[in-house]
Amino acid sequence: LVVDWAVAERNARSMLDRAEALGCKLRPHVKTHKTVELALLQTGGVRRGITVSTLAEAQFFASNGFDDILFALPLTPDKLPEVYELTSKLDQFIVAVDHPVQLAALEASAPPEGKKWKVVALVDSGYHREGLDPSDPATCELLSSLAASPRMEFIGLYTHAGHSYDCDTPENVRAVAAQERDAVVGLAEKLRSQGVQVREVGVG
Repeated sequence: LVVDWAVAERNARSMLDRAEALGCKLRPHVKTHKTVELALLQTGGVRRGITVSTLAEAQFFASNGFDDILFALPLTPDKLPEVYELTSKLDQFIVAVDHPVQLAALEASAPPEGKKWKVVALVDSGYHREGLDPSDPATCELLSSLAASPRMEFIGLYTHAGHSYDCDTPENVRAVAAQERDAVVGLAEKLRSQGVQVREVGVG
């Protein structure tokens, strides 16, 4: 891996400054580079608030002192032993769900003593690879049950508009970004109107 450090540093700082100006919290993804050095650039030098795509990535960054990690792919029940380990040793390890089977597996498994399973719900904003349908009433029912669980802590909503990769004009990119925003913000508003606390609403 060869990196122009000055360019990488400038780009990372630009993203951090932009997020701060908008009043947003940036949780950068580290799946592409998988390095501590670049992750620290992305977070502004703190070992918190990153996103990973595999548990191997989570273990690597946890072993290097990162203690707030989002595992942003749909959880499968076979991964629960490793999720238990990461939940136990990190200040915050967040898993992602988009199906009742995943919630049932978490509900059936006791988290580490003194902790809860921390969970975000994946929302389908048009990519159709993963995520709950924000227009389906069953989605609100499912997430209401998640929020009411004594074993789980509902962190919020997260979506990934992967279909933006096919956009070939700035106008198309903006249209997908609006679709992505509207999907999670609209669902968050519906949940809040039903008394469900939604702490975080994430896109990316």
